[in-house]
Amino acid sequence: MIEELDLGTLTRRAPVPFRKLEINVAFNAAGSFTAELPATPRSWQLIRLDTDGNLSPVGLTVDWNGVAEFTLLAEQWGYQRTIDQQTGQITEVITLSGSDLLSLLANRIAYPDPAKPWASQPTATRTYSGPAETVIKQIITQNLVQAADPARRIPFLDIAPDLGRGGTVTYKVASVRPATTTPVGDAPTIAASLMDMVRSVAIQSQIGVRLTLEGTRLRFDTFLPRDLSSRAVFAAGLGNLAEANLTVADPTVTTVLTQAASSFLEKTATGSGDPWRRVEQFLDQTHTDTDAAQAATEALAQGAGKVQLAVNAVDLPRLRFGADSPGVTGYLLGDIVAVDLRDGVTFTDIVTKVQLTADTTGEHYAESVTPSIGTDPAEDQTLTAQLTARLRAVEKQLRATGP
Repeated sequence: MIEELDLGTLTRRAPVPFRKLEINVAFNAAGSFTAELPATPRSWQLIRLDTDGNLSPVGLTVDWNGVAEFTLLAEQWGYQRTIDQQTGQITEVITLSGSDLLSLLANRIAYPDPAKPWASQPTATRTYSGPAETVIKQIITQNLVQAADPARRIPFLDIAPDLGRGGTVTYKVASVRPATTTPVGDAPTIAASLMDMVRSVAIQSQIGVRLTLEGTRLRFDTFLPRDLSSRAVFAAGLGNLAEANLTVADPTVTTVLTQAASSFLEKTATGSGDPWRRVEQFLDQTHTDTDAAQAATEALAQGAGKVQLAVNAVDLPRLRFGADSPGVTGYLLGDIVAVDLRDGVTFTDIVTKVQLTADTTGEHYAESVTPSIGTDPAEDQTLTAQLTARLRAVEKQLRATGP
Protein backbone atom coordinates (compact mmCIF):
# COMPACT_ATOMS: atom_id res chain seq x y z
CA MET A 1 0.00 0.00 0.00
CA ILE A 2 1.17 3.50 -0.87
CA GLU A 3 0.13 6.49 1.25
CA GLU A 4 0.91 10.15 0.84
CA LEU A 5 3.08 11.62 3.62
CA ASP A 6 2.53 15.27 4.55
CA LEU A 7 6.10 16.61 4.79
CA GLY A 8 4.95 19.53 6.90
CA THR A 9 3.67 17.32 9.72
CA LEU A 10 4.85 13.78 8.79
CA THR A 11 1.26 12.58 9.03
CA ARG A 12 -0.16 10.06 6.59
CA ARG A 13 -2.87 10.95 4.14
CA ALA A 14 -5.21 8.92 1.95
CA PRO A 15 -3.82 5.93 0.06
CA VAL A 16 -2.58 6.41 -3.50
CA PRO A 17 -3.52 3.81 -6.15
CA PHE A 18 -0.68 2.57 -8.34
CA ARG A 19 -0.12 0.56 -11.51
CA LYS A 20 3.53 -0.34 -11.12
CA LEU A 21 6.10 0.24 -8.37
CA GLU A 22 9.84 -0.35 -8.29
CA ILE A 23 11.97 0.38 -5.21
CA ASN A 24 15.74 0.00 -5.10
CA VAL A 25 17.35 0.30 -1.67
CA ALA A 26 21.06 0.06 -0.93
CA PHE A 27 23.34 -0.49 2.05
CA ASN A 28 24.87 2.85 3.11
CA ALA A 29 23.72 4.60 -0.05
CA ALA A 30 20.65 6.55 -1.13
CA GLY A 31 17.98 4.39 -2.75
CA SER A 32 15.62 5.18 -5.62
CA PHE A 33 12.08 4.45 -6.73
CA THR A 34 9.65 4.82 -9.63
CA ALA A 35 5.88 4.71 -9.16
CA GLU A 36 3.46 4.58 -12.07
CA LEU A 37 0.03 5.88 -11.03
CA PRO A 38 -3.27 6.02 -12.87
CA ALA A 39 -4.01 9.67 -13.67
CA THR A 40 -7.00 9.88 -11.33
CA PRO A 41 -8.03 13.02 -9.43
CA ARG A 42 -6.31 11.53 -6.35
CA SER A 43 -3.02 11.17 -8.22
CA TRP A 44 -3.24 14.70 -9.62
CA GLN A 45 -3.52 16.02 -6.05
CA LEU A 46 0.12 14.99 -5.55
CA ILE A 47 1.34 17.27 -8.33
CA ARG A 48 2.04 20.63 -6.73
CA LEU A 49 4.42 23.01 -8.52
CA ASP A 50 6.48 25.86 -7.10
CA THR A 51 6.78 29.33 -8.65
CA ASP A 52 9.49 28.06 -11.01
CA GLY A 53 7.29 25.25 -12.26
CA ASN A 54 9.23 22.54 -10.42
CA LEU A 55 7.58 19.74 -8.48
CA SER A 56 7.31 20.45 -4.77
CA PRO A 57 8.69 17.37 -2.95
CA VAL A 58 6.07 14.68 -2.42
CA GLY A 59 6.36 12.31 0.54
CA LEU A 60 5.19 8.73 0.17
CA THR A 61 5.21 5.68 2.43
CA VAL A 62 5.09 2.12 1.16
CA ASP A 63 3.96 -0.77 3.35
CA TRP A 64 5.44 -3.95 1.84
CA ASN A 65 3.13 -6.71 3.00
CA GLY A 66 3.42 -5.60 6.62
CA VAL A 67 7.06 -6.76 6.90
CA ALA A 68 8.94 -3.69 5.64
CA GLU A 69 8.19 -0.01 5.22
CA PHE A 70 9.84 2.56 2.97
CA THR A 71 9.63 6.34 3.17
CA LEU A 72 10.19 7.99 -0.19
CA LEU A 73 10.67 11.50 -1.58
CA ALA A 74 9.32 12.11 -5.10
CA GLU A 75 11.47 14.68 -6.92
CA GLN A 76 10.42 14.22 -10.56
CA TRP A 77 7.15 13.60 -12.33
CA GLY A 78 5.82 12.92 -15.78
CA TYR A 79 2.52 12.42 -17.56
CA GLN A 80 1.66 10.16 -20.49
CA ARG A 81 -1.56 9.69 -22.48
CA THR A 82 -1.81 6.81 -24.92
CA ILE A 83 -4.54 5.41 -27.17
CA ASP A 84 -4.82 1.74 -28.10
CA GLN A 85 -5.16 1.82 -31.88
CA GLN A 86 -7.21 -1.39 -31.91
CA THR A 87 -9.66 -0.76 -29.09
CA GLY A 88 -9.54 3.03 -28.84
CA GLN A 89 -8.99 2.75 -25.08
CA ILE A 90 -7.27 5.77 -23.56
CA THR A 91 -4.70 5.27 -20.79
CA GLU A 92 -3.40 8.19 -18.74
CA VAL A 93 -0.46 7.67 -16.40
CA ILE A 94 1.42 9.86 -13.92
CA THR A 95 4.96 8.73 -13.07
CA LEU A 96 6.72 9.80 -9.87
CA SER A 97 10.38 9.08 -9.22
CA GLY A 98 12.85 10.00 -6.53
CA SER A 99 14.80 8.62 -3.60
CA ASP A 100 14.56 7.28 -0.09
CA LEU A 101 15.40 9.27 3.06
CA LEU A 102 19.14 8.61 2.88
CA SER A 103 19.23 11.17 0.07
CA LEU A 104 19.00 13.76 2.86
CA LEU A 105 22.50 12.70 3.90
CA ALA A 106 23.71 12.56 0.31
CA ASN A 107 22.51 16.16 -0.20
CA ARG A 108 24.48 17.67 2.71
CA ILE A 109 28.18 18.12 3.37
CA ALA A 110 29.88 18.20 6.78
CA TYR A 111 30.87 21.72 7.88
CA PRO A 112 34.17 22.15 9.74
CA ASP A 113 32.16 24.04 12.37
CA PRO A 114 28.43 23.33 11.99
CA ALA A 115 27.65 25.77 14.81
CA LYS A 116 28.61 28.64 12.49
CA PRO A 117 27.11 29.78 9.17
CA TRP A 118 29.01 29.06 5.96
CA ALA A 119 30.52 32.57 5.74
CA SER A 120 32.17 32.07 9.14
CA GLN A 121 33.67 28.62 8.58
CA PRO A 122 37.26 28.15 9.80
CA THR A 123 40.04 26.81 7.63
CA ALA A 124 41.30 24.61 10.48
CA THR A 125 40.60 20.87 10.33
CA ARG A 126 37.92 19.38 12.59
CA THR A 127 38.84 15.89 13.81
CA TYR A 128 36.37 13.35 15.19
CA SER A 129 37.64 10.20 16.93
CA GLY A 130 35.92 7.40 18.81
CA PRO A 131 33.68 4.40 18.16
CA ALA A 132 32.25 4.36 14.63
CA GLU A 133 28.68 4.91 15.87
CA THR A 134 29.74 7.84 18.06
CA VAL A 135 31.62 9.60 15.26
CA ILE A 136 28.78 9.19 12.76
CA LYS A 137 26.11 10.39 15.18
CA GLN A 138 28.16 13.37 16.33
CA ILE A 139 28.62 14.58 12.76
CA ILE A 140 24.99 13.92 11.78
CA THR A 141 23.67 15.64 14.92
CA GLN A 142 25.82 18.72 14.48
CA ASN A 143 25.02 19.12 10.78
CA LEU A 144 21.35 18.05 10.56
CA VAL A 145 19.89 18.77 14.02
CA GLN A 146 21.98 21.53 15.63
CA ALA A 147 23.25 23.34 12.51
CA ALA A 148 23.50 27.12 12.80
CA ASP A 149 21.73 27.56 9.46
CA PRO A 150 18.05 26.59 10.01
CA ALA A 151 17.75 25.56 6.35
CA ARG A 152 20.28 22.76 6.97
CA ARG A 153 18.24 21.17 9.76
CA ILE A 154 16.01 18.21 8.94
CA PRO A 155 12.55 18.72 10.51
CA PHE A 156 11.32 16.15 13.04
CA LEU A 157 14.70 14.37 13.10
CA ASP A 158 15.76 12.43 16.20
CA ILE A 159 19.12 10.75 16.67
CA ALA A 160 18.94 7.39 18.43
CA PRO A 161 20.96 7.08 21.67
CA ASP A 162 24.65 6.43 21.11
CA LEU A 163 25.58 2.88 22.16
CA GLY A 164 29.25 3.25 21.20
CA ARG A 165 29.15 0.39 18.69
CA GLY A 166 31.95 -0.33 16.25
CA GLY A 167 35.70 -0.01 16.43
CA THR A 168 37.70 3.17 16.95
CA VAL A 169 37.78 5.39 13.88
CA THR A 170 38.91 8.88 12.88
CA TYR A 171 37.24 11.25 10.45
CA LYS A 172 38.52 14.70 9.53
CA VAL A 173 36.54 17.55 8.04
CA ALA A 174 39.26 19.52 6.28
CA SER A 175 38.80 22.65 4.20
CA VAL A 176 40.68 23.43 1.01
CA ARG A 177 43.79 25.36 1.97
CA PRO A 178 44.20 28.84 0.46
CA ALA A 179 47.05 29.10 -2.04
CA THR A 180 48.92 31.47 0.28
CA THR A 181 49.24 28.91 3.08
CA THR A 182 51.65 26.03 3.47
CA PRO A 183 50.99 23.31 0.87
CA VAL A 184 51.33 20.49 3.41
CA GLY A 185 48.36 19.59 5.63
CA ASP A 186 45.25 17.46 5.87
CA ALA A 187 43.69 16.20 2.65
CA PRO A 188 40.56 18.30 1.90
CA THR A 189 37.33 16.40 2.63
CA ILE A 190 34.88 19.29 2.78
CA ALA A 191 33.38 18.36 -0.59
CA ALA A 192 32.37 14.94 0.74
CA SER A 193 28.68 14.43 1.54
CA LEU A 194 27.45 13.06 4.85
CA MET A 195 26.79 9.79 3.03
CA ASP A 196 30.42 9.77 1.88
CA MET A 197 31.40 10.32 5.50
CA VAL A 198 29.43 7.25 6.57
CA ARG A 199 31.15 5.12 3.94
CA SER A 200 34.57 6.45 4.94
CA VAL A 201 33.93 5.57 8.58
CA ALA A 202 32.60 2.14 7.60
CA ILE A 203 35.88 1.36 5.83
CA GLN A 204 37.59 1.61 9.20
CA SER A 205 34.90 -0.29 11.13
CA GLN A 206 31.98 -2.05 9.43
CA ILE A 207 28.71 -0.29 10.30
CA GLY A 208 25.47 0.66 8.58
CA VAL A 209 22.97 3.52 8.91
CA ARG A 210 19.19 3.84 8.66
CA LEU A 211 16.82 6.81 8.51
CA THR A 212 13.26 5.71 9.18
CA LEU A 213 9.80 7.12 9.88
CA GLU A 214 8.48 6.32 13.36
CA GLY A 215 5.08 7.82 14.03
CA THR A 216 5.38 11.47 13.09
CA ARG A 217 9.14 11.66 13.70
CA LEU A 218 12.23 10.65 11.73
CA ARG A 219 14.81 8.48 13.50
CA PHE A 220 18.46 8.13 12.50
CA ASP A 221 20.36 5.15 13.81
CA THR A 222 23.34 2.93 13.09
CA PHE A 223 23.56 -0.85 13.16
CA LEU A 224 26.12 -3.62 12.95
CA PRO A 225 25.54 -6.26 10.23
CA ARG A 226 23.85 -9.41 11.53
CA ASP A 227 25.39 -12.74 10.56
CA LEU A 228 22.41 -14.78 9.35
CA SER A 229 24.48 -17.05 7.10
CA SER A 230 23.44 -20.17 9.03
CA ARG A 231 19.72 -19.32 8.86
CA ALA A 232 19.22 -17.13 5.78
CA VAL A 233 20.28 -19.57 3.07
CA PHE A 234 19.23 -19.43 -0.58
CA ALA A 235 19.46 -22.63 -2.62
CA ALA A 236 17.58 -24.25 -5.47
CA GLY A 237 17.16 -27.33 -3.33
CA LEU A 238 15.38 -25.30 -0.68
CA GLY A 239 12.98 -23.84 -3.25
CA ASN A 240 13.89 -20.19 -2.61
CA LEU A 241 16.51 -19.60 -5.33
CA ALA A 242 14.73 -18.94 -8.62
CA GLU A 243 17.57 -17.19 -10.48
CA ALA A 244 21.17 -16.21 -9.73
CA ASN A 245 23.61 -13.98 -11.62
CA LEU A 246 27.22 -14.08 -10.41
CA THR A 247 29.75 -11.46 -11.53
CA VAL A 248 33.42 -11.54 -10.51
CA ALA A 249 36.02 -8.81 -11.16
CA ASP A 250 39.71 -9.18 -10.33
CA PRO A 251 41.50 -6.54 -8.22
CA THR A 252 42.59 -3.46 -10.14
CA VAL A 253 45.32 -2.79 -7.55
CA THR A 254 47.14 -5.00 -5.06
CA THR A 255 49.94 -2.60 -4.09
CA VAL A 256 49.47 1.10 -3.36
CA LEU A 257 52.75 3.00 -3.50
CA THR A 258 52.25 6.33 -1.77
CA GLN A 259 54.47 9.38 -1.75
CA ALA A 260 53.60 11.56 1.23
CA ALA A 261 55.00 14.97 2.12
CA SER A 262 58.11 13.56 3.80
CA SER A 263 57.97 9.78 3.35
CA PHE A 264 57.17 6.86 1.06
CA LEU A 265 54.56 4.28 2.10
CA GLU A 266 53.60 0.88 0.70
CA LYS A 267 50.18 -0.67 1.36
CA THR A 268 49.56 -4.20 0.11
CA ALA A 269 46.70 -6.68 -0.26
CA THR A 270 46.46 -10.38 -1.02
CA GLY A 271 48.29 -11.11 -4.26
CA SER A 272 50.85 -8.36 -3.84
CA GLY A 273 53.62 -10.89 -3.34
CA ASP A 274 52.65 -12.92 -6.40
CA PRO A 275 54.47 -11.64 -9.51
CA TRP A 276 51.60 -12.86 -11.71
CA ARG A 277 48.92 -11.02 -9.71
CA ARG A 278 50.73 -7.90 -8.50
CA VAL A 279 49.18 -4.62 -9.70
CA GLU A 280 50.93 -1.44 -8.58
CA GLN A 281 49.35 1.99 -8.28
CA PHE A 282 51.08 5.26 -7.40
CA LEU A 283 49.23 7.60 -5.05
CA ASP A 284 50.25 11.24 -4.76
CA GLN A 285 49.84 12.43 -1.16
CA THR A 286 52.65 14.99 -1.18
CA HIS A 287 50.33 17.53 0.40
CA THR A 288 50.05 15.58 3.65
CA ASP A 289 51.75 13.21 6.06
CA THR A 290 48.88 12.75 8.51
CA ASP A 291 46.33 11.37 6.03
CA ALA A 292 48.56 9.44 3.63
CA ALA A 293 48.08 6.04 5.29
CA GLN A 294 44.29 6.39 5.33
CA ALA A 295 44.24 7.48 1.69
CA ALA A 296 46.28 4.41 0.77
CA THR A 297 43.86 2.16 2.66
CA GLU A 298 40.91 3.64 0.77
CA ALA A 299 42.70 3.33 -2.58
CA LEU A 300 43.37 -0.34 -1.87
CA ALA A 301 39.73 -0.89 -0.93
CA GLN A 302 38.50 0.80 -4.09
CA GLY A 303 40.70 -1.41 -6.21
CA ALA A 304 39.90 -4.64 -4.41
CA GLY A 305 38.44 -7.60 -6.27
CA LYS A 306 34.67 -7.47 -6.44
CA VAL A 307 32.13 -10.23 -6.44
CA GLN A 308 28.39 -9.68 -6.74
CA LEU A 309 25.56 -12.19 -6.78
CA ALA A 310 22.09 -11.00 -7.77
CA VAL A 311 19.46 -13.44 -6.56
CA ASN A 312 15.80 -13.64 -7.51
CA ALA A 313 14.57 -14.92 -4.17
CA VAL A 314 11.35 -16.72 -3.39
CA ASP A 315 9.86 -16.15 0.04
CA LEU A 316 9.47 -19.26 2.15
CA PRO A 317 7.21 -19.68 5.17
CA ARG A 318 10.24 -19.45 7.45
CA LEU A 319 12.56 -17.16 5.44
CA ARG A 320 11.66 -13.94 3.62
CA PHE A 321 12.64 -10.33 3.08
CA GLY A 322 11.57 -8.01 5.89
CA ALA A 323 11.47 -7.96 9.65
CA ASP A 324 11.67 -11.05 11.83
CA SER A 325 8.44 -12.48 13.21
CA PRO A 326 7.69 -15.49 15.41
CA GLY A 327 8.99 -18.57 13.65
CA VAL A 328 10.19 -16.56 10.62
CA THR A 329 13.68 -15.31 9.80
CA GLY A 330 13.61 -12.00 7.96
CA TYR A 331 16.64 -10.59 6.14
CA LEU A 332 17.30 -6.90 5.52
CA LEU A 333 19.92 -4.66 3.97
CA GLY A 334 23.23 -5.12 5.74
CA ASP A 335 22.56 -8.69 6.87
CA ILE A 336 25.05 -11.44 6.01
CA VAL A 337 23.39 -14.32 4.17
CA ALA A 338 24.48 -17.43 2.26
CA VAL A 339 23.75 -18.70 -1.24
CA ASP A 340 24.42 -22.31 -2.26
CA LEU A 341 25.19 -22.09 -5.98
CA ARG A 342 25.79 -25.83 -6.27
CA ASP A 343 27.03 -28.70 -4.16
CA GLY A 344 30.29 -27.64 -2.54
CA VAL A 345 30.10 -23.96 -3.60
CA THR A 346 28.67 -21.49 -1.12
CA PHE A 347 28.69 -17.71 -1.39
CA THR A 348 28.45 -15.76 1.87
CA ASP A 349 28.34 -11.97 2.16
CA ILE A 350 26.36 -8.89 2.98
CA VAL A 351 23.05 -7.90 1.35
CA THR A 352 24.07 -4.65 -0.36
CA LYS A 353 20.96 -3.97 -2.46
CA VAL A 354 17.36 -5.07 -2.71
CA GLN A 355 15.02 -4.41 -5.63
CA LEU A 356 11.29 -4.74 -4.99
CA THR A 357 8.70 -4.59 -7.76
CA ALA A 358 4.91 -4.72 -7.75
CA ASP A 359 2.79 -4.76 -10.88
CA THR A 360 -1.01 -4.54 -11.05
CA THR A 361 -1.29 -4.20 -14.83
CA GLY A 362 -1.15 -7.88 -15.77
CA GLU A 363 -3.80 -10.54 -15.56
CA HIS A 364 -2.63 -11.28 -12.03
CA TYR A 365 -0.96 -9.05 -9.44
CA ALA A 366 2.80 -9.78 -9.38
CA GLU A 367 5.56 -9.03 -6.89
CA SER A 368 9.28 -9.77 -6.89
CA VAL A 369 12.15 -9.31 -4.44
CA THR A 370 15.71 -9.40 -5.83
CA PRO A 371 18.51 -9.05 -3.27
CA SER A 372 22.08 -8.38 -4.40
CA ILE A 373 24.81 -9.86 -2.24
CA GLY A 374 28.34 -8.48 -2.25
CA THR A 375 29.90 -5.80 -4.41
CA ASP A 376 28.76 -4.59 -7.80
CA PRO A 377 31.85 -4.65 -10.05
CA ALA A 378 30.36 -1.81 -12.12
CA GLU A 379 30.43 0.51 -9.13
CA ASP A 380 33.40 2.04 -7.32
CA GLN A 381 32.01 2.36 -3.82
CA THR A 382 34.60 2.47 -1.11
CA LEU A 383 32.41 0.80 1.49
CA THR A 384 31.28 -2.15 -0.55
CA ALA A 385 34.80 -2.61 -1.87
CA GLN A 386 35.83 -3.29 1.70
CA LEU A 387 33.06 -5.87 1.93
CA THR A 388 34.36 -7.82 -1.07
CA ALA A 389 32.65 -11.17 -1.28
CA ARG A 390 34.35 -14.49 -0.81
CA LEU A 391 33.50 -17.30 -3.20
CA ARG A 392 34.69 -20.43 -1.53
CA ALA A 393 34.28 -24.18 -1.88
CA VAL A 394 32.98 -25.74 1.32
CA GLU A 395 31.55 -29.02 2.36
CA LYS A 396 27.79 -28.75 2.09
CA GLN A 397 26.14 -29.01 5.45
CA LEU A 398 22.53 -29.41 6.39
CA ARG A 399 21.22 -26.06 7.53
CA ALA A 400 17.72 -25.19 8.63
CA THR A 401 16.18 -21.95 7.42
CA GLY A 402 14.26 -21.48 10.64
CA PRO A 403 15.42 -19.26 13.50
